[in-house]
Amino acid sequence: MVQAVPGPVVLSRLLGNLVVKNKKAQFVITQKLLLLQYSFPTKVLQTLLGYLALDTTRRSLLTKILKELLETWSSSSAMKHSPAEQQLYISKAILLCLSHLEEEDLSTSRQGKRGRRGLGRKDGAEMAP
Repeated sequence: MVQAVPGPVVLSRLLGNLVVKNKKAQFVITQKLLLLQYSFPTKVLQTLLGYLALDTTRRSLLTKILKELLETWSSSSAMKHSPAEQQLYISKAILLCLSHLEEEDLSTSRQGKRGRRGLGRKDGAEMAP
């Protein structure tokens, strides 16, 4: 279905906020389709990520996906053992996520991360999240 939809606006009309309300739908879209696949054309990535970006209630899922993609991309082990096609797919997905997010979304995400890090020990070392 996602491949047949002409763009994120139509997908948004079809699904609404199902991805937020239904955990199975959320898993399928954010994990199976975006993170476990790498054979989709760029247009499908644009449609899925654009769908998440269109609504403020779905945008938090977009930042979550971006974090997961960045973790994979920055893992030398994952990148060594991944086919070149998957590495390209992850790179495209990261760039598309960034293109859909506003500076406010990114800074809020950064502040949340700093807030967790602020729970350091008295000796100055940080505790693991």
